[in-house]
Amino acid sequence: MYILGTQDVPDASGHWVLDMPSLHRLHVAGESWGLVIVPTMLQTLVLSNTLPTTNIDLLGQCPDLLKCYNHIPHANPDLGEDEEFSVPYIWDQLKSLTWSVNEGLTTLCSVENMKPPALKHLCLLDNDEVHNFNAVMTFVHQTSATLTSLELQTLLDFEWEGQLAQMFHHDFPNLQTLKFTQSDLDNMSEVIHVLTPTEEEYDCGEVIPFPKLTLLVLDGHDACSKEEASQFSQAVLQMLEWRRAGEHVLFQIHLPDLVCWDKWESIWTPEVEEEYKWVLGH
Repeated sequence: MYILGTQDVPDASGHWVLDMPSLHRLHVAGESWGLVIVPTMLQTLVLSNTLPTTNIDLLGQCPDLLKCYNHIPHANPDLGEDEEFSVPYIWDQLKSLTWSVNEGLTTLCSVENMKPPALKHLCLLDNDEVHNFNAVMTFVHQTSATLTSLELQTLLDFEWEGQLAQMFHHDFPNLQTLKFTQSDLDNMSEVIHVLTPTEEEYDCGEVIPFPKLTLLVLDGHDACSKEEASQFSQAVLQMLEWRRAGEHVLFQIHLPDLVCWDKWESIWTPEVEEEYKWVLGH
């Protein structure tokens, strides 16, 4: 079922009451909503450009959710208590969550009230800036035991250096897919740095970040110098070699679309591609 928010509401109270016990999928779009009451048996919730207060209220009403997608988050720099999860919510069946980092992930208290114990796929996105990195990191760590896929999308104002290492130097025993989308070369270089074990970690036999990783996606568009391109390419190769990627299981890496300033051509020449294939094949 799809409903679009307008200035008109069903009655004087401004409430939408969807008394439909058989309703399992709901797509809500637009800003102008009063209170929306949905069936507790709802399994899939899709939100498009809806206000944070609406999103948090709807998510709190659906304890049996399997999937929730907030794929067009609403820009809302002036966040308040209404944008927090004020009491504990448990989603025992929630497997996939796409959510804005600034809706309910802004305080440690709110994050501690979000409990999806079986979450497998987590995508965090934003169209503004990350208001509280520690809260976001805490939520990722709370779900790390069950996650098989983690995606960070459009976090352009994220302070990657240092903070990324904090987030990733944690136990993710089942994570197989890691994605960074709509990022730039500096941020993608930091990702590679964090995923590369140091010599000390390697010699001491310490567990490398994401030991079960089989798919790394770096999705972005950027232009760089020939020297920067070479440094990035070599850093990726070193990361793959140190992680022994492809040695025991099939490993896939999707690299960003990068071009050199001087020639405006892709840095991924056939020779570079062959080098990657050789590393992953051995």
